[in-house]
Amino acid sequence: MKKLSSLFMAILAATCLWAYDFEAGGLFYNVISDTIPYTAEVTNHPGFPYEIASAIIPEKVNYCDITYVVKRIGAGAFEDCYALTSVTIPNSITSIESFAFKNCTSLISLTIPNSVISINDGAFSNSGIYNDEANWEDSVLYISDCLIQAKRGLTGSYIVKEGTRLIINGAFAGSNLTDITIPNTVTDIGAGAFKYSALTSMIIPNGITKIRGFAFYHCTSLKSINFPQSITQIQRDAFRDCTALTTVVCEAVQVPDCQHNTFADIPFLEATLYVPEESLEDYKSAIYWKDYFGTILPIASTGTENTHSKNNNSSSFTKVILNGQLLILRDGKTYIVMGVEW
Repeated sequence: MKKLSSLFMAILAATCLWAYDFEAGGLFYNVISDTIPYTAEVTNHPGFPYEIASAIIPEKVNYCDITYVVKRIGAGAFEDCYALTSVTIPNSITSIESFAFKNCTSLISLTIPNSVISINDGAFSNSGIYNDEANWEDSVLYISDCLIQAKRGLTGSYIVKEGTRLIINGAFAGSNLTDITIPNTVTDIGAGAFKYSALTSMIIPNGITKIRGFAFYHCTSLKSINFPQSITQIQRDAFRDCTALTTVVCEAVQVPDCQHNTFADIPFLEATLYVPEESLEDYKSAIYWKDYFGTILPIASTGTENTHSKNNNSSSFTKVILNGQLLILRDGKTYIVMGVEW
């Protein structure tokens, strides 16, 4: 009897895993919100027509006299659709979940609209796009204006392509790159984007408002990080286990929200946080900020000493030596870098 009960529960779990709420126009959907505004996601189930050659995802879909806005391509939504060659993604879609197009081996092109602000890792694994080496630029895969994946064999420095809008979840995870230059066109860096990488320093571009969870988790060579004024939130475990992180510059006048274990296990006694002078006392009393940094100082400013253009990219900066410290002035802003070669 106990064995039969276990078997029943296993079958029930499998059925629930592939459950869907309704079908419309040959696609299957789960309801995200059943209150106004009504929203839904594209999903999958065992009877999905895996042999379909093309799919047009609508912006809105009607079911039982309710109109749902299609906001998400769900986890595994088109997984194993081996014959799929084209997909039309509407401007209503804001996220593409894990393995959404996994094993779509005939899918050779796709346009990701600007409405998409989040793409989970593995969304395009083993797809025709992923498997075609011609789509990889210097060992990095881009789809539309999104950076999807970097090969782990990359070493040294890398400049993210100008015009890139998103760096998706896990894109550089485990990378051997020590330096990455990110253009100001990037508006979002995904969760776990650089975890377990060999980065030694990072300047977050202007316009980024949040650092997502586990973004730099266990980057044990990371010595310095520079946040722009636009930063409002640093999510949980973003810099956990960054055991070499001793210099953090945060230009945000309003103290960003710090979540659980954001800077856990960085060297408290050696870690120095530089912040706008007018916000110094706010950082010193703010939860997590005051708990992770042994020293909190105001950002300094001074005249210029010499100019140097790094990596020949479009953003030049000025180096300043002040009280034995190296400062970087870029785009009218000041960064302090210690123990990092430029």
